[in-house]
Amino acid sequence: MAPPLKSHLANERTFIEWVGMAIVLGTVAAALIGVEGEAAQAMGFCLAPSPIIFLLLALWQYQKRKTLLLTNDQQNPEMTSTTIALILGSVLFCTQCVVLLFDLQGTLVHV
Repeated sequence: MAPPLKSHLANERTFIEWVGMAIVLGTVAAALIGVEGEAAQAMGFCLAPSPIIFLLLALWQYQKRKTLLLTNDQQNPEMTSTTIALILGSVLFCTQCVVLLFDLQGTLVHV
């Protein structure tokens, strides 16, 4: 028995949402790179690779779910992609906090 159409559409909808998030991240990275200020540019350059990673992760997740739907496999593919997204987000957040912290320390010293 084939899986219902709503499962395939949900898979495509999720893929499109991930692509939208990659576009938002790319826009934020480009805006930060264009802003004057060393900390903002450093955060922009740290954030710049994340849209590509999000696109690759979205494509991988879409293909994996599509394969699982077509083979009627009941395996849950969510854990790996969710873990990768959480690790990527945590690394980016920590990197930006460190860059911002060093910029604030430099600003406080020069005042």
